[in-house]
Amino acid sequence: MSKKGVRSAAEPEQAASETEAALLSLLGEEAARREDRVPLRWGKLLQVTSEEDHERVVLVGATGRMELTLEVTETGARVVIDAEDVALRARRKVAVECDTFEVSARRIEARAKETATIEAEDASIRATVGDLELRANDDVKVDGERVLLNSDGDLRVPLWMKKELGAELQSERREVKVPASNVSGDEDLLRDFERREKGA
Repeated sequence: MSKKGVRSAAEPEQAASETEAALLSLLGEEAARREDRVPLRWGKLLQVTSEEDHERVVLVGATGRMELTLEVTETGARVVIDAEDVALRARRKVAVECDTFEVSARRIEARAKETATIEAEDASIRATVGDLELRANDDVKVDGERVLLNSDGDLRVPLWMKKELGAELQSERREVKVPASNVSGDEDLLRDFERREKGA
């Protein structure tokens, strides 16, 4: 051990070793992180960054906004697009498979030249403010175990339908006895029917 105020011969070597280690670490970080910039037309810039845990390709617009980001990591790739318009064209098929698919837009328009199918275990279509319109050139078919209109699911006929239309559920119908004379004018048959009713 050196005396106070006196350096040992090993101390300069130790300091040099620590400095060298720090420089190597810094050089290693710089080598691990590499950034290349490629100027493009219209003032755009392609920026490629390579770091230890990911690779990133960024398309920067003339205003400095990142219009396209492609990030590649060990777990997979992530794409972020920030542009005025995005167009996808495929000659045959575009397939998307994911856990959750979310779309947020002011307007959504979907058209098919031939057929369109929407299928799910449970589905809901709701218009929160305006109308919901269903229109077909031919028939409109509704098929279900129960078809409820203006109902909250309590299986009761609205009062106005009972009053104006005489509507009722099959389960609410009561058995109505019709006099035999209303269905037959044969007096012998009626007397025989009355005897059987009294005997019962």
